[in-house]
Parts: sequence; structure tokens; C-alpha cells
Amino acid sequence: MTHTAETPPAAAGLAQHTPGGAYRIDVVGEPPNAFIERQATIPEVEPLIIGVRPSYEETYQVTPGQFTPRATATDVFISAVASCMVGAFARSVEARGIQVLAGQLSAVIDSNIAKEPGGVRYVDRIHVRLHTDFGEQNNELVERAFQGFERRCWLSQTLVGSRCAVTAELVVAAE
Repeated sequence: MTHTAETPPAAAGLAQHTPGGAYRIDVVGEPPNAFIERQATIPEVEPLIIGVRPSYEETYQVTPGQFTPRATATDVFISAVASCMVGAFARSVEARGIQVLAGQLSAVIDSNIAKEPGGVRYVDRIHVRLHTDFGEQNNELVERAFQGFERRCWLSQTLVGSRCAVTAELVVAAE
């Protein structure tokens, strides 16, 4: 039996973009709790195994060491949002004529997992601390690039209005 759910189309006037290919998730772990390890097949790239890391074993209610340590779905989610934010900021910097090179931009991410009284957990905060080193002569342009850049991140915009607050902070290297 197959059940389907339909999402209404985007509001009139909004551009739609659909990347090619289909995504797929398969359970690949061994019992017990085989569902903990899932393989995500993403179009055009090698599959990614999502699982559990040691600090999540108690939360996932698995025997310590039962699974090879892997990124959790939560880790992938937080990293994806943060990576999108870094990319959007880098584009904003480059739009101001500053080339972004390796070692000039990095981010440290703080996040929080909240728990409802019934036990349901959710990500309630992703804070991206952007560390930059584009030279003192570019500090003003970098600070302007920071203003409103988050609107260009698809993932942070997807979370607007949700229980997950996405925030950013700019740390400019001192010369």
C-alpha cells in the first residue's frame, strides 16, 4: 500500500527551483536498532551514512559502541544550515569585490537541542560565529557584507517562523 501526501505549490509569483535527481534514505544498520544507521543517497554524490556518535548513544537508547561513530541527522542538519550561512556570507563578501580564499573565512557553530515536556527533542538554536581575516583595509566592506546576508541562505530562510532561531555574529580579525 502506498500513501501520498501533497504539498501545495509555491505562492504565485515565487520562482521555483528543483535540483535534478531523487533523494533516497535506506536503513542499513544491523539489529537491534538497525534504523539508527541510514544511508542518504543524494543526486550526483557518493552516499552518506547517518548514524550515532558516542555522545548521542544514551539519547538514541543504544548500547555504547554498538555502532561505528557517525554524524547524526541532527549533526548533518546543523552543519547544512551553518554551511549555507557561510556560503551566503562569502557570496556577499565577493559581491563587494573581495576574493574569498582558504584561511580567510571560517565559522564556529553553537547550537542547542531543546526538549519538550513529553520528551520530543528539536533544534531550537543555531548560532553561526563567522571569523574573517580579509585584511584591515577591507573591514568596512566585510561589515557591510554581513548586513542582511542571511536572507541569501535558503536553509536559514526555510526556518523563518519555526522554533529554530538561526543567528549570526561577525568576528573580524585584529591586525
